[in-house]
Amino acid sequence: MNCQALVDLTLNEGRYLLDTCISQSFLGRTYRAIDLASEKRIIIKTLLPNLKKNDDFEQLKQQFLDLAQQIAHCQSPYLPRIVDIFEENGQPYFVQEYNHGLTLAQIIKQKQGLREEQALCYIRQIASALQVLHAADLQHLNLAPENLILLDNKEEQVVVTNFGIHLQLRPEISKSHTGLLKSGYAAIEQYQPQAKCTPATDIYALSAIFYYLLTGSPPLSAPLRNHIPWLQWQQLSPEFSPGVKTALLRGLGMTVEQRPQIVEEWLSLLPKPKTLPISPSANLQSQGRIKSTTKKKKPNQTHNRRHTRAKVKSLFQFLMMTSVIATSAGVGFGCALRFNPQQQPGATILHSEQSFPPRQQWPISTSPELNIEAALPQR
Repeated sequence: MNCQALVDLTLNEGRYLLDTCISQSFLGRTYRAIDLASEKRIIIKTLLPNLKKNDDFEQLKQQFLDLAQQIAHCQSPYLPRIVDIFEENGQPYFVQEYNHGLTLAQIIKQKQGLREEQALCYIRQIASALQVLHAADLQHLNLAPENLILLDNKEEQVVVTNFGIHLQLRPEISKSHTGLLKSGYAAIEQYQPQAKCTPATDIYALSAIFYYLLTGSPPLSAPLRNHIPWLQWQQLSPEFSPGVKTALLRGLGMTVEQRPQIVEEWLSLLPKPKTLPISPSANLQSQGRIKSTTKKKKPNQTHNRRHTRAKVKSLFQFLMMTSVIATSAGVGFGCALRFNPQQQPGATILHSEQSFPPRQQWPISTSPELNIEAALPQR
């Protein structure tokens, strides 16, 4: 069936209108469509209708739907958001948001390479998207500059699109049809029938894209590099920082073992960023990304002045109350002395008179055992 055969067809109870078939692989198609409820552009992906003739179609359909669910759980500012998954007439579909902007391939064609700082800004965002996919036990396997979109939102934000669904569902077919792979960006193991793809496979493509952003030219394809010495790529511009050169040399290692095994390790080779890119979890909620436009309130200076005056007033009231209490205590004490004179000596603190018993009553004077006069020295 022709790629454009389903154009103008409505899906999911008339909600989506297929507009244009924009790509087709040996397993599936990608359509640009319109969400009639919101009147927004969207992307719809599905399997080829003629695959229904195959005995394993039901299994393939379930794998497609399961993979769509996995991708839908990968929430990142640098990945397109899947908004719907459904079946119609036995055909599986998933819907994702449409990203407006130019691809990095279009940008590099205009500029012939970027400054290192700008290339680093983009490559860190792409790496962040890969981290989210790898954490979900997925690989992209289809990274290339034409699948990377710089959004029109003026925030220098890159979105990684065109997830390699066909390479995930039928890896053995892709290895027998190498024309499906992105030359210059596909690692050598993607060409080898028995080799297994790992996160290091995406790291090769990530490094190849980084090289392309810096130089304006893609690397040689992995099969050619495997047979033809390619020394030019190692003679990088002296303007590149040592960390950039190290990341390129290691990331473009021919064998899996020569490359960093996880994205974090590869990123650690790069110079530290002056400003951090958007966090993978920033501006995200369970239903997707939401850009916050709430402005922070400025401190209420009138309120602060009132609060300061209230503090001063409270302190003044406290001092006045303390003064009144002290004055009252002094007056009471004086009145007690004036109007309650003591007639006999006693033990209260109000007594102003001291007295002692007669000498004859002192206990020491009657003691026969102690003669004080005899103890005094004679003059």
